[in-house]
Amino acid sequence: MTKVALAAWLIVGCVTLGGDALGQGSPFGGPPIVPQAPASTPPPGARLVAVVNQRAANLVGLVAVPAGARGLGLDLLSGRQIISGGNATLPGPSGDGTCLFDVTAAFADGHRETRNRVDLCEPVQFVFGR
Repeated sequence: MTKVALAAWLIVGCVTLGGDALGQGSPFGGPPIVPQAPASTPPPGARLVAVVNQRAANLVGLVAVPAGARGLGLDLLSGRQIISGGNATLPGPSGDGTCLFDVTAAFADGHRETRNRVDLCEPVQFVFGR
């Protein structure tokens, strides 16, 4: 098959099967390539926690426990890290009626910072390292 015949066969095949040469569909029946959907708007009442890490070390843990409680809390980072100079918006603890939390940030260099009695029912921003 010549190059021209091959090109014509590919174009006709793609158009016939609903695809195109730009990867918007596949002549082999695969799904079209869909761009990443934009982040959805959080549902009403969702708790959001904005975090800015201005420390020289990565933020490796951000644990929230109900104010004054003892024991394990919820790691808002869920095993992820916020690099030095980075920021993120994270989902807060689920809304069970508790609003006041003690929040402890743990850094890769061993440093810890605690913010007591933070109202996580309201949007909040933590800036560490100022």
